[in-house]
Amino acid sequence: MTKIQKTVKRQRERKRERGLRQDIRQRDNKRRQCKKTERKEKTEERESRQIEDKIEDRRERQREERRAKIKKRELTKRI
Repeated sequence: MTKIQKTVKRQRERKRERGLRQDIRQRDNKRRQCKKTERKEKTEERESRQIEDKIEDRRERQREERRAKIKKRELTKRI
């Protein structure tokens, strides 16, 4: 092989390696981005669940208070 051919061959190899590295980098970035969005979605789900639980607890407490008031009224009526 002549010197020019060797140089061209080396350049092609470097170009191919650079392309492969770019592909790997892009794939890793996509994976990282996906993980980030998954974490975000999980935290949003968790937060919404917590809010729903708080609302449900508040409703349950209000129901209990109403029941207690009704019982109290009934007891006072009987006396």
